[in-house]
Amino acid sequence: MISQTSRLRLLAFCIIVLQSMSVCLSGGLNLAPKRGSSNQGAFLPGVFDYVYSGSDIAQIKSAHFTNFRYPVNVETCNDDKALDRIVALMSQLGNRGIVCMWDTNQPGEIEHGDGRINDVDKLAAAWKKLYQRIKQHKEIQLEIFNEPFGYDSADEYLDLMNSIIEKAGLPQDRCILDGLGYAEDVRSVADAGWTGTLAYHFYPNWLPDGQRTTENYSQVIQRALEGVENKIVVTEFGADLKRFHPRRRSRRPDKDVAALDGLEDALTKVIKNGQHIEETYHWHGWDNNDSYSFWGEGNRFGAEQIRDLQDTVQRLMQ
Repeated sequence: MISQTSRLRLLAFCIIVLQSMSVCLSGGLNLAPKRGSSNQGAFLPGVFDYVYSGSDIAQIKSAHFTNFRYPVNVETCNDDKALDRIVALMSQLGNRGIVCMWDTNQPGEIEHGDGRINDVDKLAAAWKKLYQRIKQHKEIQLEIFNEPFGYDSADEYLDLMNSIIEKAGLPQDRCILDGLGYAEDVRSVADAGWTGTLAYHFYPNWLPDGQRTTENYSQVIQRALEGVENKIVVTEFGADLKRFHPRRRSRRPDKDVAALDGLEDALTKVIKNGQHIEETYHWHGWDNNDSYSFWGEGNRFGAEQIRDLQDTVQRLMQ
C-alpha cells in the first residue's frame, strides 16, 4: 500500500524528470549540398542534388540538432525535381531552420566567387519560386544572400536586399540578412536601417597568426555584436574538429580549440548582456570525412565541443 506522502514524492519526482526532459540539447546544423568540397561546393554552378539517404537522416536525427540550414542557388530553385527533394528533406527533419541563397561562380571565378549577386532579377525570381513551395512552413526562415563580401557599402547592399524581398513577395519578418564581408560585420547593416534578423558567421581565420587566443577571439566577436539590437543568428561557425583530440590538445595551444572556446565565451557574455542570439548553426553535417564535419570517429572530441557549446547557448537563451 502506497502512502499519500509516497505518492506526493513520486509525483514531485515525475515533474522534475519531465522538466529536465523539456530542457533538452538542441542546436542548428548546416546541410551542405554534397558536391565538390564542403568549403567550395555550394558556390559551383549547377543544381544541388541534396541526396541525403535514409541512413543519413537517421544519423542526423540521432544527434542533438533540431534546426537545419539548407543552401540553395538560382539553378536549384528553377529545377522542380531539386525543389521536391529539398522540400522532402525539410519535412523529414521537422520543417525548422533556414534556407539560404548562395552566389554561383561565373566563368573565371574561383573559390567563393566575387561575393556579389550575379543577376538581381533572376535571384528575386528564384526566391519567389522557392517561397511558394515553403511559405506554409512558418518555422523556415529566409536568408537572402550568403556572405556578401563583394559589397563595400551597407546602403547599397541593404537597398538590393530590400528590392529582392519586395520583388519576391517575401515576408520581412521571416527574412535574414547576412552581415557585410563574410557575414562578420552585422553592425553596418543594422546601422544602415535593417531592423530584422541578422546572420553572423565565425571561423578561426577571423584572426591572423600570432593573435589566435581564446581571449582575442572572444573580443573580436563581442566587438562585432556590440550595440546591435536586432535578433542575431550565427548561421555558420566551425573549426577543425580533429584538433580537439586529447593527445593534440596536450601538446600546444591550438587556434581551432581557442576559436570555439572564444565563441562560447563571447556568446555567453552577449546573451547575459541582453542581446538576442536566436540560434547557432554548425558548419557542417555532410558525412564526407573532412575535418569540419560533425561526423566521423576522428572528429568526435570536436563534435562533443560543438554539442556542449550549443547546449550552453540554448540554456542561456531560455
